[in-house]
Amino acid sequence: MDIDEARVRIAEIRRSGGKVSPDELDELWAALPVVRPEEILGSWRGGEFDSGHRFEGTLEKIGWHGKRFDSLTSVAPLVCRAGDGSLYVNSEMAGGGASLWMVEFRGEVTATMVYDGKPVLDHFKRVDEETLLGVMNGKGVRDSGRFYYFILNRELSTHEVLTQVDLTRLESTQDKSTQDKSTQHQSTPHQSTQHQSTQHQPTPHQSTRRDGAV
Repeated sequence: MDIDEARVRIAEIRRSGGKVSPDELDELWAALPVVRPEEILGSWRGGEFDSGHRFEGTLEKIGWHGKRFDSLTSVAPLVCRAGDGSLYVNSEMAGGGASLWMVEFRGEVTATMVYDGKPVLDHFKRVDEETLLGVMNGKGVRDSGRFYYFILNRELSTHEVLTQVDLTRLESTQDKSTQDKSTQHQSTPHQSTQHQSTQHQPTPHQSTRRDGAV
């Protein structure tokens, strides 16, 4: 399986509800490229697969939303959604915070989240610019020798969201301005062509230069 085939297959699995075998997840992981910690900074929305691992469904019960990598040494492993819809960092269940490092896993060195208070690591590989495949590793993580896989999708930052809103408003303003100018330049019934021509003729003291002179 090559990279393109892996990307297509992951998209298919997600569209069909996430059902996949542990063996296929291992194959998909092997086909994807590694990623560096500084390339994954930002907020990510998480999702699970349905592979039969005993951890699956546990994060959903606590309202898991995703992860946030503010810097290489400031990481929120578990960002959850409260009953009122607000997001919060579940430091208690995560055992504190985490940090990002380059760690070897299965013969490849890739971006890895190392928990501060637990013997657990989350390794990451790139599916595309907006998607990561993650695999949890560490003491007590394996289920009959199988690892726990999950998916992360990059979320827009607050700045990016505001920028999009501003652009939308700007485009709307520009459209309105163009319409207003078009209306203003339409001749009214009492204006004559002769009057408009005379109005635009330069007076004796006006210069027709356009070379920047004032």
